[in-house]
Amino acid sequence: MRSGWLRNEGLLQTLFVLLAAVILVLNLGSKFILAGSYIPELGGFERNVIWGIQQILAGNPLYSNPDLPPFSLIQYMPLYYYLMAFLGKAAGIEAGDAHAVYALCRGFNLFISMLLCSGIFISLRHTFRSAFLPAAGFSVFAFLMLQPFTLSGRPDMLKSFFFLLQVLLICSGKFSRLRIQIPLSLLLSLLCFLCKQDGLTAFAVLPAALFLGRQWKALMVYIFSATGLLAIVLLLLDKAFAGNFFSNVLGALQNGISISWFMSVFSNFFFSYAFLFAPALVLSYEFIQEKSLRFRIAGSAFLLAFFPPLLASLKFGSGPNYFQEAILLACLFYGLSFHKLAESSWFRFHESRRLFLLFFFLLATGMSSLQAVTGLFLNQEELIRATYFAEADFCRQLERDFPGKKLMLLTGRQWEDNLSTLLADRIINPNRDVSAQVFEGKDGNALQALRAYVMNSSDLILITDTGQKPGFPGLDFSGYHVVKSIGGRNLWIKNQP
Repeated sequence: MRSGWLRNEGLLQTLFVLLAAVILVLNLGSKFILAGSYIPELGGFERNVIWGIQQILAGNPLYSNPDLPPFSLIQYMPLYYYLMAFLGKAAGIEAGDAHAVYALCRGFNLFISMLLCSGIFISLRHTFRSAFLPAAGFSVFAFLMLQPFTLSGRPDMLKSFFFLLQVLLICSGKFSRLRIQIPLSLLLSLLCFLCKQDGLTAFAVLPAALFLGRQWKALMVYIFSATGLLAIVLLLLDKAFAGNFFSNVLGALQNGISISWFMSVFSNFFFSYAFLFAPALVLSYEFIQEKSLRFRIAGSAFLLAFFPPLLASLKFGSGPNYFQEAILLACLFYGLSFHKLAESSWFRFHESRRLFLLFFFLLATGMSSLQAVTGLFLNQEELIRATYFAEADFCRQLERDFPGKKLMLLTGRQWEDNLSTLLADRIINPNRDVSAQVFEGKDGNALQALRAYVMNSSDLILITDTGQKPGFPGLDFSGYHVVKSIGGRNLWIKNQP
């Protein structure tokens, strides 16, 4: 009887490994194809970040004066932009090759997501002493839970990488001394913040654990060190960009609060991820009461990865990408708790039953995540690719007919338009969705320079869809008329006096 159970256990282990490998390869293959897709938007107004990277590749400063042409607003901190531009230059990518820049950023984010999930496996195995198969299973599960928008050419995945790396490293026994943990945490928190402003919460992970453990001296050292470090870095950044740093990274975030946006974007998201977040919230409460510093760090990290983004979700323009760190930490918590739960008196299963349970859990999430990738994008790739090349032809014709003219894109196509990146060197107000959010509802002062440019410029061409009139909050285009139609778009120029 015993040998029969062993044979069944071995068979289940083999089936589990094969299933995990097949689902992982299918999901990875689909995401790899998606990374090279011609679709211009996977989520979060991706093209705005791509445009910023193109500016660096073209030798222009990332942050410029928002009141001067091209009236750009760069929303995020500089690290991701410059890292992608560095890799792009190393790969020989030119600023005008929009698709290559997209593919570079998405491919990099896919690579980072694989590193993160590998880090979760290593941490489960060597830091928290989990068995091999649950550690592997929940690492694969974490990769499956990263939906297509996480590949988007934005800094979110790099920020998640530094956030999770901080948690995993300072939880590791190799960095158990505070004199090592404090500088390590400060460095990784700073890198997290330099990716995106909300990465500032990373600076609170270790202090929260120190506070819970009443380690007051170490807490004070950390707080004073972090404050000084942030002040120096921010001052250096503003000086490096000629005083334009704060006007971009702070000015471009004035989106306003919207309950209706929160309900429309996040109601379905929280419903879908409740099975992940609800147990993780309970576990984080348990972890922060542990005597072990590593568990307090893990519990504190999840609370900081969940509640500040929850508050930030009320901001107009926010998205599910705010919760990437919470999703990854929840998967880590599942791995930590799997054996403990399975061996409890009310959930005690034989090893084979536990593998069988994990088997179907992985199967369900794997199939649903694969459907999300293929159903949303891959079955439309031929049309998306054709649209990209049609828009590239439109740009070449535009260059032939109106060489050197500045362009203002006012089409109604928000998600499928490549023009802002294909025309990156000629676009005025390239981040129109961001600037519209910032300008809308203000007293108009923020629009004065752009309004004057639109009214007085003789070399500006407006681009709209055929049958659409130019429109932008606070701007008057009554002095413009259609001069030509190309490929389903109208070109408008200012009436001559």
